[in-house]
Amino acid sequence: MARIYIIAGAPGAGKSTSGRLFIPKGLEILDSDDMSLKYKIAGYTDFKEMGQLKFNRIFNNRLFSNANFAIELNLGFEHHYNYVKRIKQVNSENEIIVVLFHTDDVNLCLDRAKMRAENGRHFVAPDVIQSMYDNIFPLFNKYKDRFSGLIAVNVEKTGNTYISMEYDFKNKKALPTLPLPDWVKREFKELIRDLSPQIKRLPRRNPLPPPDDPDEPKKSRGFRR
Repeated sequence: MARIYIIAGAPGAGKSTSGRLFIPKGLEILDSDDMSLKYKIAGYTDFKEMGQLKFNRIFNNRLFSNANFAIELNLGFEHHYNYVKRIKQVNSENEIIVVLFHTDDVNLCLDRAKMRAENGRHFVAPDVIQSMYDNIFPLFNKYKDRFSGLIAVNVEKTGNTYISMEYDFKNKKALPTLPLPDWVKREFKELIRDLSPQIKRLPRRNPLPPPDDPDEPKKSRGFRR
């Protein structure tokens, strides 16, 4: 059995920038966009296809080696879930922890994605970003029975990120950071429904500040071990 972390969220949500802070330190992260960029810099015209092929090859190798690792994946389109299905096909006991970056302001994603493209990295059209932003939760709920855990990461306008909620699907246990952002209360109301009386009695937790060491993982109370 292996544990695979899926660092998810719409383009521009901060997955590449901060994803490593919410998984075990030193864990390998597979990112097809990063692989494609390296081929682009090397001058290949079919860099996207080559990056995706390399990603798929390494992904399958890691699965069959029973290794713990992480992948960066939007989870905003149906075909993204082929990787979720593959993880379970190889070993139904594999654990999938989704580290989901999200914000109530889609313009934050649009602006950051535009800035990223202007700096020479991969371009994602605004309508594609909007579609993935809108699709994330319907698709997540469709496939949530495949997941072992959720780490919901709130992205603020300042760029600060913090764990707003962790959820253990096996034990149906939630660990919230109060106050919950609107998107967590709206999209995960079923997950926190039974905890509503408990949450109302919990003292407010301040959002976790950025660590002094930018490479030091942020504190987690559940899955990031």
